[in-house]
Amino acid sequence: MISSLTATSASTADFLEANANNLIRISADSREALELLAQYSPAFGCTFSQFVPIVDRAQAVIGVGDEYSGINVSMPVVNPRGRYLPNQDEPRFLDDRGPRCYTPADTAAGEFFPQYPAGSANDGSYQVPSRNPGPQDIPELPAPQYSILPGADTGTGQAASASYEGSDFERDTLAVIYGQATGTSPGDVPSWVTSAGAPALRGAEVSFTETATR
Repeated sequence: MISSLTATSASTADFLEANANNLIRISADSREALELLAQYSPAFGCTFSQFVPIVDRAQAVIGVGDEYSGINVSMPVVNPRGRYLPNQDEPRFLDDRGPRCYTPADTAAGEFFPQYPAGSANDGSYQVPSRNPGPQDIPELPAPQYSILPGADTGTGQAASASYEGSDFERDTLAVIYGQATGTSPGDVPSWVTSAGAPALRGAEVSFTETATR
């Protein structure tokens, strides 16, 4: 086993030495894209969760399972933006809004997704008035890279911001406290104990004293 690990380590070292410059270049070139993904990552949960129902809805649209399949859609006509006008409609992607979660429209109740949720896009074109602009005060989600705790998907299409209360980090901390008080390993403390005791200990100051033994 030791000889195998030695050979593997030598091969890995040779690979890193031969490709060091390429790896550094890839990391440097990917930084901007990774920072952009990190900025908008709070919206990934609600975005991907809204992709899941699209499969069933798409099958219903194209008539999967019907004897005479065909496209079945209801297409609302919105206010058109008109033809392109020089010096007015030049594309300029100046929209700098942060990550947001948009509530999907309840199509069963006859709702349509709004045209300008959280405001119209600053893309350089003339934004025509709309009868269904949508809510304009949708808050941005907090940036995760400045928090030690990740956000969570609530299961309703909305993302919950990072919070210490109820997090795995809080439960792990309480497991250490309970373990120290009872002489038990933190890994052996049941999760229900930390979950039940968390509300009572929030805001309380806990201190440990070490007793010297001979």
